[in-house]
Amino acid sequence: MMGISSLIGLSKTLAAANMVEHVQDKRLSSVKMFDLFGHPVFFTSHMAMMIIAALLMLLIFPMMGAQSKSKPVPTGVRNFFEAIMSYLRTEVFKPALGDNTDRFVPYLWTTFFFILFCNLLGLVPIHEVIYLINVKAGTHLPEIGGTATGNIGVTVALALMAFVVFHVSGIIQQVRIQMDPSLAPHHTGADHLPAHGHGGTFGAEGQ
Repeated sequence: MMGISSLIGLSKTLAAANMVEHVQDKRLSSVKMFDLFGHPVFFTSHMAMMIIAALLMLLIFPMMGAQSKSKPVPTGVRNFFEAIMSYLRTEVFKPALGDNTDRFVPYLWTTFFFILFCNLLGLVPIHEVIYLINVKAGTHLPEIGGTATGNIGVTVALALMAFVVFHVSGIIQQVRIQMDPSLAPHHTGADHLPAHGHGGTFGAEGQ
């Protein structure tokens, strides 16, 4: 077991580091790239954390999809994720989207779990562990870590993606309705009932 003196040494080492360094975006490569506007960008720790989150999703969810074909009843980790997905679909997405729920569920699930994975990875002290290894062993390992969603650039990118997805989908839907009016949403008679309490004849308030 680690002795008290070793614990004190580790505490002093961590205390000597910048306390906010684990949330700051750090350049990991000197290779210059360019964004859509021609501005120079570099590979950073937040980019690395987003890649790790994406790889975890690509590993977990296709595996669960394959298991669902052979084992219809979910168990273990699959049961955990499917419970979250079912709750989001029925209690969060469907009340807001109604009949359009199934059109947007794949995108909303993907965005939700991407943000969740980035946030959970940000809680793992990866940066601190690598920092201690570099200090104790004299190595120069890249100090990745941090919460990628704490970067304003990531937030803006997610917002722009949502804006494009929903608006493009709405435009496509309207074009389809113009070509085939039978695709237009159908309303029931209850949608046109007078509101209670405003001179209507429905409900106790309107009597």
